[in-house]
Amino acid sequence: MKIAIIGAGPAGNYTAYLLAKQGHDVTIYEEHNQPGLPIQCTGILTEDLKNHIGLSDDYIVNRMQSVEVFAPNNQSFTTKNTDIIVCRKKFDNFLLKKAVSAGAKIEDSTKFLNYEKNQLTLKKQDKTIKTSAEIIIGADGPNSKVSKIINSEILKKYPTTFYFGAQATVKGNFKPNTYSVYLGNICPEFFAWVVPENSNQARIGLATKQTPNIHFNNLLKRLNIDESQITDKQGGLIPCYNPNLKLQHNNIYLIGDAATIIKSTTGGGIIPHLEAAETLVHCIKYNKDFNKELKRKKLYLHLIIRKFLDQFTDNDYNELIEKLNKSTANEVMQKYSRDDIIKLSTNLIIQNPSLVLYGLKHVKKIINAL
Repeated sequence: MKIAIIGAGPAGNYTAYLLAKQGHDVTIYEEHNQPGLPIQCTGILTEDLKNHIGLSDDYIVNRMQSVEVFAPNNQSFTTKNTDIIVCRKKFDNFLLKKAVSAGAKIEDSTKFLNYEKNQLTLKKQDKTIKTSAEIIIGADGPNSKVSKIINSEILKKYPTTFYFGAQATVKGNFKPNTYSVYLGNICPEFFAWVVPENSNQARIGLATKQTPNIHFNNLLKRLNIDESQITDKQGGLIPCYNPNLKLQHNNIYLIGDAATIIKSTTGGGIIPHLEAAETLVHCIKYNKDFNKELKRKKLYLHLIIRKFLDQFTDNDYNELIEKLNKSTANEVMQKYSRDDIIKLSTNLIIQNPSLVLYGLKHVKKIINAL
């Protein structure tokens, strides 16, 4: 089949790779002239990545050994961690190279305009182009034009929630194998982070629903970071999972950020994107409904937890970190990946009844999150 994929990010490239391997005529259309740019992601992934593609030094920048989570009162909880830090430009192009090697084609600097009656309308170098496609897959990011084709009425009633991310690459002295997370009013309704590339350079950022630049400047002040230490800045939208969206309508599909396939607790999505791509390709092969086949329980649980945490005060976070330090959370988090949030949450609760009692104190927040 002739298949068009809109967007050359990880979701689009991996989907293209899987479909091209099956012999489909696949073309990826990318708006930017360089796939992987501009960078709008911190690039921190769990080792679950190896379940989908081989881990490679071609794109891995650093490997973590621990994560330290700071409460507003500066008390911290530390756990061992084996996350990998990737260069998104290199990672995206690693997947693109796999897709092209499998037979897919790439058309960069090509903007998607519309799809109707199996006809794609595109714009390249001020020229409008029309071409046919039996299937179109929207992997065109948080503001997906493909999604608006099949979800226009749904989005009016159930608009997607977005966080605004602000990040900079910073020179300085950092723990090379530990990344840090900051909770509370330093970054309302989400969190801030320091993710080292090495001992001399780190990615420092945050995400929030309002005034990200103000909160980002306050974060830099708290960390004693001077403007002269910043080598570049990035920013972008992070969607929260929207369970109301249709991910397939006839021969139109959504994947990645376009489908809001996001871990709303962390804003990460690459591993769920790859998992969903495998399901989507299975659905195309066996003519199954992607809306029904995609397993969304994990995404929904991430969303509930995010809505719960969004209601926390600084005192709530201070108490949470104190509880975690007195629990077996360290051991549980080493055993279960956040990419399997159901197993992680279940075992945290089973092994730590005190966390259940803590949750009962916040029953109103839980009800509001559901």
